Amino acid sequence: MRREFLEKGLLTVKLVSRLAAGAALAAVAMLPVAPAQADIGTGSSGGTASPTSPADDDSGASTDTATGTCSGTVDRRGFFYAHTYQYAYTSNGTVESEDHDFSFGGFLSDEEHARIIGARNTKWVIYRAKDFDLAVPYVSGAGLYLLEKRHDSDDLNNPETDFNWIKLCDY
Repeated sequence: MRREFLEKGLLTVKLVSRLAAGAALAAVAMLPVAPAQADIGTGSSGGTASPTSPADDDSGASTDTATGTCSGTVDRRGFFYAHTYQYAYTSNGTVESEDHDFSFGGFLSDEEHARIIGARNTKWVIYRAKDFDLAVPYVSGAGLYLLEKRHDSDDLNNPETDFNWIKLCDY
């Protein structure tokens, strides 16, 4: 009788533990996802310069490393998640050396292997994805940007080209 009571007690403890763990996981899953700090569709959140800012140029050499994570939504595209690590050494708009690690979700999914098409304003490495370009920062605080209307690679180095970068993240 005593053994039976102990076995039932242990089963009850296991069941309560599993229910508590399940409730905790459900609560975490229901937490709101912080939106990207951006004015969607404007290409700027009023913070740092965009990849088309004339304040910085591509002359000279630059090297740095930036890491960041964010999520949010973009009009007409929907939800995204981005975690980027980017090291780059650039010279006159050319990526001389780089190392990166990306983890994307939402509409950015499967873009981890986008190809490099150049550098911009000594702050970003530009990647060509399937139907957009990404400006991934290698300088902290530069921000992650999306360019929906792709341009020729040569346009990236032309200060007369009009771009409408959408700021995804502030890191």
